Amino acid sequence: MADHSSSYFRLTEGARLPEGPRLHEGEQLLWHGRASVAEHLYSETMTRSAVRWTLPPSTTVMVTDRRLTFAGPMDRENAADRGRAWSHRAWIRRRDSRAMVGQLLYQWPYHLYVHSTQEVLLVCGAALAGGRPTLALSGGDVGGGFLANILRRAIAGFRIQHADVLGLNETKIATLGGLLNGPNFQRKVGSVPLPGALLLGFQQEREYADAALAAVHRSRTLH
Repeated sequence: MADHSSSYFRLTEGARLPEGPRLHEGEQLLWHGRASVAEHLYSETMTRSAVRWTLPPSTTVMVTDRRLTFAGPMDRENAADRGRAWSHRAWIRRRDSRAMVGQLLYQWPYHLYVHSTQEVLLVCGAALAGGRPTLALSGGDVGGGFLANILRRAIAGFRIQHADVLGLNETKIATLGGLLNGPNFQRKVGSVPLPGALLLGFQQEREYADAALAAVHRSRTLH
């Protein structure tokens, strides 16, 4: 399970972009492509709020039976001009020539949205002052409903497999079972709740930013 001191998406700096998918032992690759990746804060009405960071359409995205991973160069302009609300932005600006690598483990998303024919949103459960941390995948190979169907089944399957660890009751397990065989998303707007999400909670945005910065620094010391 993810370290509770990190942010949901565990964005860290790498020396260079990885060459192709890197799987853990026993991990199954379900989808591999390129897309723009960004983290936003979304409100319950899905109004776009603060943008924390963005990665360009050349970003490599991998969906497995355990997690979603992504790796791409940080866009200097996008990272530099978003204001000063997040403490780790200045650190990113100083090192924008390197790869930024992140992942989302499947215990975190609590809602999946097809926000357009070319954008999929994975909304996590802890509410901040400005909304909920959300990973947005858009453009490139995303294909809206196609990728959303893969993610829905992967997350549901992961949670059913680890129901004891996640503390899921029979009702949630049954609902997740329905997501494995439910109707497909079409190429249009739609959404589905993801029962059994764990909450990585922070009281305020400052605490969330500090945790993300600490995770980046901790990753650097391990290398």
